[in-house]
Amino acid sequence: MRKFAAKAICLFFIFFGFTPIAFGAEGDRPIVVNGDQVEYMQAERRVVGSGNISIEYEDLVLTCDSIKVELDSHEALAEGDVKLVQGGNELSGPKVRYNFDTQQGIIEDGEARYPPFYGKAEMIDKSSETEMVLKKGYITTCSHENPHYKISSKKIEIYLDKKVVAKNVIVYIADIPILYLPIYVQPLIGARMNVSLVPGHNKDWGTYLLSAWRYHITDQAKGYLHLDWREDKGFAEGLDYKYDTAKFGSGLFRGYYMQERDRSAQEGTKGEDERWRVKYRHKWQINEEISAIGEYNELSDTEFLKDYYYREEFEQEGQPTSFISLLMQEPSYTLSLYTRKRANRFLDVVERVPEIELDMRPQRVGGEKLYYNSNTSAANLAKKYSDTSLGDKNAMRVDRRDEFSYKIDLADSIHLLPKAALRQTYYSRDNEGPKERFRAAFSTGADISTRIHKTFDYNKKFLSYDVEKLRHVITPTLSYNYTHSPTVSRYLLEEFDSIDRLSKDNRVTLDITNKLQVKYRDKGTLRSVDLARLVVSTDYLFKMEDGEKFSDINFDLEMRPADNFYLEAEADFSPETDNFETINFDMVAHEGDKWRIGIGHRYEKSSASQLTVGLSSQIGKDWRLRIYERYDFEGNELEEQEYGITRDLHCWLVDFVYNVRDAQTFWLVFRLKAFPDLPLKLSTTFKEPKRSQPGYVE
Repeated sequence: MRKFAAKAICLFFIFFGFTPIAFGAEGDRPIVVNGDQVEYMQAERRVVGSGNISIEYEDLVLTCDSIKVELDSHEALAEGDVKLVQGGNELSGPKVRYNFDTQQGIIEDGEARYPPFYGKAEMIDKSSETEMVLKKGYITTCSHENPHYKISSKKIEIYLDKKVVAKNVIVYIADIPILYLPIYVQPLIGARMNVSLVPGHNKDWGTYLLSAWRYHITDQAKGYLHLDWREDKGFAEGLDYKYDTAKFGSGLFRGYYMQERDRSAQEGTKGEDERWRVKYRHKWQINEEISAIGEYNELSDTEFLKDYYYREEFEQEGQPTSFISLLMQEPSYTLSLYTRKRANRFLDVVERVPEIELDMRPQRVGGEKLYYNSNTSAANLAKKYSDTSLGDKNAMRVDRRDEFSYKIDLADSIHLLPKAALRQTYYSRDNEGPKERFRAAFSTGADISTRIHKTFDYNKKFLSYDVEKLRHVITPTLSYNYTHSPTVSRYLLEEFDSIDRLSKDNRVTLDITNKLQVKYRDKGTLRSVDLARLVVSTDYLFKMEDGEKFSDINFDLEMRPADNFYLEAEADFSPETDNFETINFDMVAHEGDKWRIGIGHRYEKSSASQLTVGLSSQIGKDWRLRIYERYDFEGNELEEQEYGITRDLHCWLVDFVYNVRDAQTFWLVFRLKAFPDLPLKLSTTFKEPKRSQPGYVE
């Protein structure tokens, strides 16, 4: 009998000691407690467990050495190597109070792992699923037990997927305090640091230090303060302010000012010159149909952007414009109001104060196959020159173009579209004075097109694609356009844009588009992509002054035979000279982050021929090398070369870059690995072509 009782008791403890027990109110999701020993205290409505405790509740996993759970409130007191893991984030500490319903908790002497941040504090107050406060602690992006750097404060607020906020911050490198900040805000959306310091040296500036200090008043008001020092130019300060009004759109203000010091070694004199820029841009999506954009750009001189914003702006747009644009887009028409004024007197600008344009899309009229479209614009134009001796030119212009077209299906895949149009234009003055002019020009033509394709069963592996089908598509289009001589010659009118250059035209345009497309299997899903696209087009011009002739033959090629390789090429061939007038070629290949290479060539007959090469490669575990070269075949010399090397210091990235363009420049950059982007564009990189678009879907 005693042996039986002993066995029964052993079996009882084994069963209830190692079997998970679930507790919860009726209708609630139960709290499942696993552990070596778990006891349900019915009178107290409490669960007590010890030894390898594990609780899974919704997406939360809690582990500890011992726990007490109050069943009515779902509150728990966990002790001994406590870990709370939820959605890739982790809180840990020796003692944790936690409510499974409200997801609120208190962790004493706790640690937080919320990538990219890690933190420690005397107390961590988890106030909700997405918010917590670290009291008397620090945060860092360094995962070491003794971090390389840390940001310390009495109170650090973390809003998951949004931002980190702290006041009266001290920044430590190791255990050495190096910086005090009254407030620290680090957005978790984006990859830019709060403080960027870039030291360097070049011929024009001498030794320099560029700094950008990020401020974050609210999620809708943020930007950068710039304080820069250049040995040969002096100090400069700038402000970038980005805002979002929620109801009335968002915008950007950028200002930069310096009392530039110009040192002349030959003359031995020193001079100062005020140089500055102001930029303001606002965009407002008023509703689904109406949007507004405005931009104002004022500069102290023509060379300012080239000298101080070469990478960021000058390469993209040498002289920015100032304008206001209001656009309404409806299914049947687009209505726009555009105003452009000259903000810088040293530029030649065509002002439009204002210009209104109504573009009616093709619509069926009088049947299913007859279409009508039109374009109407009215503008008050003024051409202003930087050279005041040339005098300003101005005129009021109203222009309207009406076109009718008729769709004819000659066969299932052959379509004919004859069309006729009338363009009428009123000018308040011509190029000789205030003499009104009314110009009319009639045009007619037709487009004929077809589509030929063939699909092949090609169940083979092709590079990175498991191909199931291969298709070749040819789309030839032949267009004829004839424009009668306008009633007023273009030479009697002031030229503001292409509308004023209208003249007699008689041509045939041939356009042939070839596509090679594949359908391939990607993780069980059938997808499609264009492997290659080639467009060949040319015009045949009738009754030119020097006889009938072909215009340049244009080639446009895109290839994407694999996910890690693509190519783009454009070329213009002149039948008259039997030579290529321009050739542009770009190729990019890569293997993930291991290496990447880009090769490009720009060729213009008798004027330019340049080859650019960009290469980046991982070298070992902690080093990365980057090379950029631009070679000019006309001058038989390297126009630009740049070499950069990056060292991975666990939580930091250190870049050393050396550039030779007109002069030698080098700079050194320390970047946080978690926030590697800089608010300054310094380096030269290979400009990649546009990517091929997805192919057909049947």
